[in-house]
Amino acid sequence: MPHGFKWDGYEQGTVRHVCPRRSCAPATINWEKNTDTREKLMGEFSEKVRRGKVPGPRRQTFTVEAWRKARDEFSSEDSADIALYVSGQHIHSKLGAIRKAIKQSSLSHLSTQTQVKALVAAANHQFEALQLQIKKRSAEAAGENISGEIRIGDLAATQIRLADGSSYNADAALGSMLDGIAIPVKVALAGLPRIADDSFADVNWNDVRLEINLGALYDQAENLWEDCVWNTYIVNGEGNKMLAIPMDIDAKRGTRAAAARRFALGIESTSYAVRVIQQSQDQGLTPKIKEVQAILIDGDQQRIQLGPGKADSHNHALLLALRTMACPPYYDSLLSESQPQLAGASLSQLFDGWMVIAQAASQLWEMTSLAQKTDSPVDPEALSDMREYVPFFTKEALTAAVHEATGIPVPGAQAIVEFLTFVGKGQQEFWTQPLVSAGDPSKLYPVFGAIAAPPNLRFALERWMAQLKVKLEDRGPAFEQHLRTSLVNAVATSPMLSRVAKVVPCDYTFRCTDKTFAQIDALFCVGSRVFVLEAKCILEPTESTSIGTHRAAIEHAVEQVKMRVALIEAHREEFIVDMKQFGWNLPQDFDVKPLVATSTVAQVGVPLGGVPIVDELVLEGFFKGGYEYVGLNTDDFSISERIRRPFYSDAGEAQANAARYFEHPPQLKQYSDALHLRPVRMYAASKDDWFGTMVDFD
Repeated sequence: MPHGFKWDGYEQGTVRHVCPRRSCAPATINWEKNTDTREKLMGEFSEKVRRGKVPGPRRQTFTVEAWRKARDEFSSEDSADIALYVSGQHIHSKLGAIRKAIKQSSLSHLSTQTQVKALVAAANHQFEALQLQIKKRSAEAAGENISGEIRIGDLAATQIRLADGSSYNADAALGSMLDGIAIPVKVALAGLPRIADDSFADVNWNDVRLEINLGALYDQAENLWEDCVWNTYIVNGEGNKMLAIPMDIDAKRGTRAAAARRFALGIESTSYAVRVIQQSQDQGLTPKIKEVQAILIDGDQQRIQLGPGKADSHNHALLLALRTMACPPYYDSLLSESQPQLAGASLSQLFDGWMVIAQAASQLWEMTSLAQKTDSPVDPEALSDMREYVPFFTKEALTAAVHEATGIPVPGAQAIVEFLTFVGKGQQEFWTQPLVSAGDPSKLYPVFGAIAAPPNLRFALERWMAQLKVKLEDRGPAFEQHLRTSLVNAVATSPMLSRVAKVVPCDYTFRCTDKTFAQIDALFCVGSRVFVLEAKCILEPTESTSIGTHRAAIEHAVEQVKMRVALIEAHREEFIVDMKQFGWNLPQDFDVKPLVATSTVAQVGVPLGGVPIVDELVLEGFFKGGYEYVGLNTDDFSISERIRRPFYSDAGEAQANAARYFEHPPQLKQYSDALHLRPVRMYAASKDDWFGTMVDFD
């Protein structure tokens, strides 16, 4: 039997994919739950830091004296203020020690071109080592299962042991690697290029690894600080040994459960989309984007050879599937708009260009990686000729390939290539700009871990929108209408609830005779139980700051939907009458419950302020009446097993259990149940720096 994936809880529909972020190593730790709410953990000093009125340790204007004065001016005995003040001092000390260590590195004496190429080569070499470890662990996991299938949950939890002795999951290890080179590459590219007569022969590769590790440590410290600001973490200890823990453990648990669910949904939707695309190809339909077949190299001259407008490879089908997943229907109008920074090309065309470059990168990686070229064992720790790990594309060849494969005019194709090139400025990161110029603008070096590995295009799309300053105001109404349409379809096709459930199919405002009113984004009932939805279309959070702001936005939505429910409760008779225009015949004793529906996976299944947080899939799942236990074969993504698990047995049970279902969706329970506390190591950058442990979930 071919090896495959298996997991508990198959949720069909448009889904989100997970963005890679670092995880933590296995261990056990005692924990006493803190039941304080976030509202109680906020003081004036903390609020000033959040709003940027008081500079934190990441800011260049930060000084210990100014930090103390701000504490004296704004702080009280509030627990959050005390925690943030103490944590800020420790983070400042850590960041200063790392900066000092980086300045002492031998890489700072090399030319800009050699520095950048060395860092990219080391990252690509680490990517090869990571691929080898993943392949080995997957084979071991499959061998441990008599059926030859791999459960998705087990795969997500598979630990890869890296050179520092710590264990990480694959996504976390890849994220740590790319975060590690981002900061030193930014430093190398800052200011005027440094010119020197040097080459790879002058590179100390141990110093390259050290600088990458320092970059990852710096990124870890910055993210920890944002966790202190936004997610209730506190850093404290004695001497040079520190412990970082969250004061609100449930918030962190919800964040990690959402990440696990995103991983599973990404695999599931990839399976679905690949099969749909391959079925289309079997019917003779061909994609508009030509396929990269080979890269022809003659010295510094390159030509990217394209095949006919037909995707007959699994790799091309996978890229098309990933693109489909990244673009929900309520983004449609934004994707077709002309973008000035792309010479008039649209976001949709940016996706097309990215796909061509991703295919070319996969071809180039097969030509580069020793593990790809030979069946002989490869030592992932060996430092072979590192020059082999930094191949380049010519900008001319990439531009020509994007133009020829997609039909995008040459100015637009060139602008897309330039947009996808990392120059270390603004909001750029390797996940969104996977090409690097090392001084010569005609040569672009791919960071293979960011583009040759299966990507997170939903994450990339939302970051591209921010970088291009796309106006997102229109997404809210579009998402609300999409949600209402989804509910209408879910009720109409429900096996048991189509006759007892009803949906208001349009934007609705409840107007009362006393002149009070409330605009309600979505409204449905199951028998005599009414649900009021507040829709929130926001970006999927992927790092500490956005996780905190995302939770704040959801909290605001919770307060809004509570007010709408309170208005209905205060005018029950009027509401019963008004609902008759939609064919509703509510009894006098109907009850009404609030829900917040979000466009993201984050926070779903974790109630806030007593209000359930749901998404489109959770809503649709209720009307389907159950979910499926599904096994997938990894070779062709075919489904090998289905076991249905019902939520209810009839309409009466569905009505009685509806509120409980939305509070704690059964299909999501597996993700939180699988979590356990683990410590993340934080290393000292020098003998004068502190070291410690950050408590997290995995």
